[in-house]
Amino acid sequence: MFSLLSKLRRPRRADTGDKAASGNAPPAVAVSDRLAAALADASDDHGEPERDLLQRARHALETRIKAGDPLGAVPELLGYVQQYPQTELFQVLVARSLEAAHRPDDSLVVWRGIHQRFPDSPDAFILMLRGVKRQLGADAGRKEMELYFSGGSVAAKDIQLEAKSWDELGDAAQADACFERLTQAHPRFENGYAAWAQSLVRRGFPWRARQVLEAGIGVLGEAARKLSRRLSDLNGDLIALRRLGVEGEAGDIPVSILVLERLFEEIGRRRNAEYEALDESFVGPVLMINGSLGAGGAERQFVNTAVALQSAIQEGRSIAGYPVLGPVQVVCRSLRSREGADFFAAALKEVGIPVSVYSDMEAWGGCEVSSLLSTYRDYLRFLPKQIVEGTSKLTDGLRASAPSIVHIWQDGSIFATALAALLAGVPRIVLSVRTMPPVDRPDRYRVEYDTIYRAVLGMRGVALSSNSSFAAKRYADWLGLDERRIPVVYNGLAPLNAAHDETCTRMWREFKAAAPDNAFVIGTVMRVDDNKRPFLWVEAAHLYAQSNPDARFVMVGGGPLLEPVKEFAQRLGMDGRILFTGISRRVGFWLSHFNAFMLLSRFEGLPNVLIEAQFSGVPVVTTLAGGAGEAVQEGVTGLTLPSGEIEAAPVVRAMERMREMCASDPDIGEKARTWASARFSLERMIASTVNCYVNSY
Repeated sequence: MFSLLSKLRRPRRADTGDKAASGNAPPAVAVSDRLAAALADASDDHGEPERDLLQRARHALETRIKAGDPLGAVPELLGYVQQYPQTELFQVLVARSLEAAHRPDDSLVVWRGIHQRFPDSPDAFILMLRGVKRQLGADAGRKEMELYFSGGSVAAKDIQLEAKSWDELGDAAQADACFERLTQAHPRFENGYAAWAQSLVRRGFPWRARQVLEAGIGVLGEAARKLSRRLSDLNGDLIALRRLGVEGEAGDIPVSILVLERLFEEIGRRRNAEYEALDESFVGPVLMINGSLGAGGAERQFVNTAVALQSAIQEGRSIAGYPVLGPVQVVCRSLRSREGADFFAAALKEVGIPVSVYSDMEAWGGCEVSSLLSTYRDYLRFLPKQIVEGTSKLTDGLRASAPSIVHIWQDGSIFATALAALLAGVPRIVLSVRTMPPVDRPDRYRVEYDTIYRAVLGMRGVALSSNSSFAAKRYADWLGLDERRIPVVYNGLAPLNAAHDETCTRMWREFKAAAPDNAFVIGTVMRVDDNKRPFLWVEAAHLYAQSNPDARFVMVGGGPLLEPVKEFAQRLGMDGRILFTGISRRVGFWLSHFNAFMLLSRFEGLPNVLIEAQFSGVPVVTTLAGGAGEAVQEGVTGLTLPSGEIEAAPVVRAMERMREMCASDPDIGEKARTWASARFSLERMIASTVNCYVNSY
């Protein structure tokens, strides 16, 4: 659920010395410390490495990645860094080893260091920018660009880097403006035309790319050999599109949308002609799909659902009046995509549910000629790689396993695998969404989402469910659906065990020893990132503590902003009053010591942590983010705040009112426990899920 914390400095373009290179890595990041040490001990006789040595370093990392031990390559790579500190590649490979080990916070620290040491390297800047966007968001990436290009860009290579940087951040208008300026200011710079055309093709506009290449050839003539080769390849793609009946010469619709529309049109004709309705008197074979089994709230619900179905099968028990015959299978894209991506795998293994990883499966069922997809091969080449992977690797397997129901969880998996379920002819396809639609989340939105959702939900035998009424309404508004067509399946949870270990016991004992005997403890459990507004949380705690000296605060969790938030708390003089536990698997233990719980998210689905707090008898204060308002009984088990931009003062007032509620109602904890148990029970969740499997909406 959480990622390793780090404090990340934004380097300026002029930061090129040793201090900029190694003075800001947090002590927790061992690899970056080792990299700094290798550079400090580097040979004075730098020289240039032989090509064979560069290949050997690449091969060392590739071999370790295939063996599942990418960090095992680090000692060898650091040896090369120490011997050749001026060779960027060796340091890049160290950063890639961290990425392969699913340590994005650590890798970003290393990318920043590489950029500081090689400030004129376009590759170093782009790779650092990519890490910043992934970890801290596009706004943080824009700030990096403001610093780097503060003096403007005039030389051809600088304008090209600025254009590619905007492209990396997903700002197509800014990228095109820079490319236009590049070709006008440096008309004989062949790489400018090539890079612009490549950008346009990647964004789905091959016809505009052809115009750019032709313009460059017109200026450069016979010298435009690179552009001529690329134009020849591009013309082959345009011929293939014409054979599919796809034309977009004068339009601004990405080619992926045009191809998807044609593909869904053909699939729809076949499915509607051949569709056989599911026997709704029982639950047959169920195949569930999700991205991973990481320690997230959605993943927990995914596993709870699979385990509940399996238990019913093993016990011969009906659910919601329907016999469950099964079997149940689980398929994930990967269990290695990030650290802890297999967190819940043991829970499934324990009850005998097989788990498959589709990224490891053979494409085309192992034989492209006999694959169900053979007639759709030309369509797939123009679709996003996530769809190509999910479709090419799952379609034939789904047809072979013949599930009656495919239950796909979360937008990303729906994006990648819904097409495979349709092509395999699965009778019943249930799409489960867990938060606001992609159109409300610019960092996750893809233009293909609109087409995919509308087309898939227009097919027979396909249903959409949500885990909150708020999300159901937003999806209905976005897709133009009747909200009643989207059943709400609330999360199902059980009370957390308050088990403890030596670490959390020691932390609490030391914190408690310095607090008043009657301390009122307000806590939270969250990923410490911008969405959760941790700075606002600490600011409100500081203001509340000024008039409530017996108040104490606990923040459980890690994330990219944890270190800056801790420093902010220190500057406010909150040492000893607020405990930062970092990542902890003992959430139940911490909840058992809270008097109240507070969550200040900007965006949410249906936050499990609010439900778990109430299961533990802890009343809550929360913003009305997503479905959070449905996870609290206003004025009885908790209080709500607006989800928009808010300041600390109204948060403090809510904290004061919450304390008054606790003082005036000694049964508030029991009320919270009773209400949450009735509304968010596992039994209610699985019954609602089975109703989605067998009923049409």
